[in-house]
Amino acid sequence: MSEVNTEPGPRRQLLILHGMIGCRAEMQPWKVSLEDTFETEVLNLAGHGGREIPDRLTMTRYADDLLGQMDHWRIEKPVILGYSFGGLVALYLAIHHPDRVSAVVTVATRWLYDTKAVRHMAGLMQVSSLTTFAHRSEHLTKVHYPNDWRMLAQRLSAMYSSFEHEPPVTTEELGRIVCPCLVLSGATDPIASADETVALHHSLPDSEIAMYQGVAHPPERVPVGALQRAIVAWAGRHLVG
Repeated sequence: MSEVNTEPGPRRQLLILHGMIGCRAEMQPWKVSLEDTFETEVLNLAGHGGREIPDRLTMTRYADDLLGQMDHWRIEKPVILGYSFGGLVALYLAIHHPDRVSAVVTVATRWLYDTKAVRHMAGLMQVSSLTTFAHRSEHLTKVHYPNDWRMLAQRLSAMYSSFEHEPPVTTEELGRIVCPCLVLSGATDPIASADETVALHHSLPDSEIAMYQGVAHPPERVPVGALQRAIVAWAGRHLVG
């Protein structure tokens, strides 16, 4: 018996969001692991997974696009599980559209963007960085077909560069999120550090935190079993009813 659904009735909706330059297919193991507890859905963010790449990528563009997809698929007020950048989109939505989010789970989400962080993330989106390994280039070509993933990477790099002067979220804004939140990451992750993850937890009024050993990037390094257990246990404490 699910720890959330102790009585007959509809399961709570869970929307899973992938990370930057990822796609919904990468999140399928997460979806499968949580299907006994939630009514799960995975969507491609704007410009990803073969979807049209906007001329300019912004947090507002991502949020508006996601709201449109939620309306189309009749996803009303889900728990949003966001991996890496997907977690940032989830937080942004909870800040600016709280009526559409019932709870947020972030996994390895970087949210502080000082000059060093901006340069790091913009650099990671450089084509030269993304093609370090041949299999990675082949993977990106496949998952973003028929679009050119290099164009997506360039526009993502430009978006990250803009974060230095237009931060995607602020500590003050995070303090206005009223829904329950769960903050997860790997203790030695190179993208979302342990200190930054703890700072995110402290910035959210109603949150819990869980860390596991190891890294969380790329997504296949996330231990799905540990992720599932942490989310189900948290949901049992906060999402009943």
